Amino acid sequence: MANLRSPLPLGLNYHSEGPRRLLAQAPTKIGSGQPTAKAKRTEDISFIGSIERLRDGDVRDFDVSDYAAFFVTHKKLRRVVRSRRSGNYRVIFVNGMQGSPTKFRAQACSVAALSGGPVQGVYNGSGDSFLFGDNSGAAKVAGQEPGNIVVDLIECLTDKLQSTDWDQFTTWFKKKRGDSQDKIERDMAENLSRFNRATGALYSLLMQPGYQNARIVAHSQGNIITCNAINAVAAVRGNSAISSMKVFAVASPVMFWSEAGMFGEDIVSVHALANDLVAWLGANVSDAPFLMMKKPIERKGDGMNGTEISESYDWTLNPAQLLTHNFYAYLEKMWNELRPKFE
Repeated sequence: MANLRSPLPLGLNYHSEGPRRLLAQAPTKIGSGQPTAKAKRTEDISFIGSIERLRDGDVRDFDVSDYAAFFVTHKKLRRVVRSRRSGNYRVIFVNGMQGSPTKFRAQACSVAALSGGPVQGVYNGSGDSFLFGDNSGAAKVAGQEPGNIVVDLIECLTDKLQSTDWDQFTTWFKKKRGDSQDKIERDMAENLSRFNRATGALYSLLMQPGYQNARIVAHSQGNIITCNAINAVAAVRGNSAISSMKVFAVASPVMFWSEAGMFGEDIVSVHALANDLVAWLGANVSDAPFLMMKKPIERKGDGMNGTEISESYDWTLNPAQLLTHNFYAYLEKMWNELRPKFE
């Protein structure tokens, strides 16, 4: 497993590769106020993809109208764009705790900007747990309130307690007693979904044809979900089924990516910042502090409320700001590291 650190400061030397635009379908435009015609051409971006009736474990397709680093805090760099990707592989995003539909879409679209093409987002609904039922808030789309953080933490704990070795053993036992491969795979999907619907959804997605070389970007709790899903794929189809996948683990609390799968550690690159408390849980500690003693100033405008995309960072004496876990802050910091991974 490669542990990739980011010692470079913000304001990296981005390289323009020429603008490429897509036909927007049901877009949500973002921007600042009422820009002039010139500013509109250079600053407006459209999020593509529906979040209507979004529930825990739903898989949605997302894209962004311009492959720009719209999430950066330096205005001059936001419109730097990259070409549409040409590689023949699927890109998947799995969000972390305290997710809301609007934040989920914005994060997925930021991955589309990074990867230069469409992204399939697996929604990890906030406030949902097999212990407490479905409280993921599909009915609260208009308000975009995140769910219960206590329930999210309990779900993280139960997810981390899932045993890959047990999955391997039960699969071996079912094969010995003559269960069909289809039944074994269905049983695994049902078991994963019983504990976390997002894990079951990602597993089912990766089991489909065309996903053998998928590239998964996961943030926070999304890494636990991804770890359980890919290990389940390895359990029912063998280690070779995941050997060509790539996982970009951002702010991950996962310490061991594979207890039984031979390739589990090899396909994962971990991206951790020194002052991210969640990354410490996975023993992913960097020697590079980030945004020390600064607080984010939220971006304003249509489609920006509740997304956590920052306009800039300001000084503060709040000790809580010593820590950072913001997904966009990670992407801004690691744009030059991650962008070449998506041809």
